[in-house]
Amino acid sequence: MTAAPEFTGDVAEDQAALRAAHPGWRIARATGKWWASRGLNGEVLGSSAVQAVTAAELHAKLTAQMTPRSRVKPAPRDRGQGDGAAG
Repeated sequence: MTAAPEFTGDVAEDQAALRAAHPGWRIARATGKWWASRGLNGEVLGSSAVQAVTAAELHAKLTAQMTPRSRVKPAPRDRGQGDGAAG
């Protein structure tokens, strides 16, 4: 795991640090809050918008959403045939 970015309080620098740490997310500062969203063609997908008061808080929230593939359990396979009814 990489170290957390160092946030300076400068909006442009903090925004660049967040974008570098979380590619694939659109990072913005508006209405006094930090926002991150992702989607297709500018459309936000479902609950993919994240809001925080500080850049550090947004970084923590986005980091918490990342799950290593090794920790994701695969879907169970259907090992039987048919609908599973006793026959």
